[in-house]
Amino acid sequence: MDNAESYIKIRQDIVRLLVNERKSQKLTQDKFAKKLGIQRSNLARFEQGEQNVTIDFLIKVAVALGKEPDFILKSNEFIAFDKLPDYMNGGKPMESMVLLKKIDEYKAVIDTRRPLAKEEIKQLDDYFRIGLTYTSNALEGNTLTISETKVIIEDGITVGGKPLKDCYEAVGHAKAYDFMLSAARAENLVFSEETVLTLHRLFYNKLDEENAGKYRDIQVFITGTEYIPPTADEVAPFMKAFISELNEKSKTLHPVVLAAFAHRRLVDIHPFIDGNGRTARLLMNLILVNKGYQIVSIPPILRMDYIGALHTAQRSENPSDKAFFHLIAECEIEAQKDYCRMFRIELPKSEKSIQVIEREQN
Repeated sequence: MDNAESYIKIRQDIVRLLVNERKSQKLTQDKFAKKLGIQRSNLARFEQGEQNVTIDFLIKVAVALGKEPDFILKSNEFIAFDKLPDYMNGGKPMESMVLLKKIDEYKAVIDTRRPLAKEEIKQLDDYFRIGLTYTSNALEGNTLTISETKVIIEDGITVGGKPLKDCYEAVGHAKAYDFMLSAARAENLVFSEETVLTLHRLFYNKLDEENAGKYRDIQVFITGTEYIPPTADEVAPFMKAFISELNEKSKTLHPVVLAAFAHRRLVDIHPFIDGNGRTARLLMNLILVNKGYQIVSIPPILRMDYIGALHTAQRSENPSDKAFFHLIAECEIEAQKDYCRMFRIELPKSEKSIQVIEREQN
């Protein structure tokens, strides 16, 4: 049985587990569909295995049945699903392997230039503090240029004609970045909800002190997408399950895959009133730095690709993480190239491209 067949079978087993639980509680499809806030026809399609659903939806069903998220995450069925080689839904293993192989080849070359001198580390930290703060804020509509971001962070001077909110975002992100680095460089890193809350609090404190570092207590909506984040009541159990899953996956997943997974799952849960994207990108980079990879900045020019990839991963019909994972992986490769440019490190010549391999497969 290949990976695709295994995925379908195990997903059906998870659905069957949930259907049996619904029936044991003597809940009709009509009543349970109303409880979930979906149409009965959609619930019927889900229970018949005709609808490709996300892990979030499976957990939502479990919670609606009065179960902890671990009812799914620690079930034999989910454990079997989690062991499949190609974690990213819809991604071709060969494509992922090519990207990860190139990333690890580049990392091996970069590692020959390590350890860096203390002054080199400080200069790199300052360089990426400005770059990541600028790009991450720009993705969310912040109007500061990279030069203006530098002036605000390093000189503490506000920029005339720019919204005060944009300036607060720059200062807050820089503080969260510094915390991210210190957490990433700690020995024996264990992910926790407190780490995520601290990242958000440092970034968001000057914007909304009351809600900074606190899970939302209202429903939120994301403009331009059909995806609806979990309810406020679901945030705490979803976050608990997410952190548990993150620590477990950190033992087996490639760090770049783990970082992409952490980013997307946090954005899916959308635990905060605002600042979810920036917190997710900081968490992603915490993982990358901890494992010796480069800080990933997603340039504003790729904003539509980034948003489109997230929408594809969150859509109700045939969701796929392929585009999102590839975007993060390509950005990591570009970050590695930038690092090598700065230190005049010669990278190995790339082997076959993904496009060439796809043509050979077809």
